[in-house]
Order: sequence, then structure tokens, then C-alpha cells
Amino acid sequence: PEAHAIRKDQEIYYAFFARHWRGPIELRGLQNRNYRIVDYVNNKDLGSVHGPQATLSATFDEHLLLEARPE
Repeated sequence: PEAHAIRKDQEIYYAFFARHWRGPIELRGLQNRNYRIVDYVNNKDLGSVHGPQATLSATFDEHLLLEARPE
């Protein structure tokens, strides 16, 4: 999918766009630490990942908006 990332303070916000997507998405730009991943539009906790690069299995239509918060 098309991806965009914005860092604000310690959080990173990701926007993924695709007509239909089912598969891994890569979260780049993370530090070497654990992050809690949240779909902030649907208020859904998607679990934890560890940086600096992490992948997450995702299924979405049109877009997926995520926040990565340091744990």
C-alpha cells in the first residue's frame, strides 16, 4: 500500500492507503524499543512491536491510520 509517516514528539503516525489490502505492512522510523500500535480511528489496540523496523499483519479497505506509542 501507499504509506506516509509523521513523527510528533515520541509518537509516530502512519497512514496506509490501498483499495483492498491484506498482508504485512512495514512500520519504519521506529527507535530500538517497544511500541504500542493503535488504530486511532476505530480505537483498536493492535498489539506491540519492537523497532527499529517492524511488520504488522493488516487487513483494510481504502485506508488504515495508526499511532505508534512508546511503551
